[in-house]
Amino acid sequence: MLTEKVAIITGAGIGRETAVALAKEEVKVTVATHCADEGEETVQLVKEAGYLEFR
Repeated sequence: MLTEKVAIITGAGIGRETAVALAKEEVKVTVATHCADEGEETVQLVKEAGYLEFR
């Protein structure tokens, strides 16, 4: 199991799918991207899927 793990995801394309999959496995996910719109969409999807560490 991946609990108590943290993933830092960069980008919102392939990274988005990875972030959502990891959040479903209860991994704490941090999203970093230069494109605000895509980043916000990724953050929302991760929140819906599981856990997001947001800073």
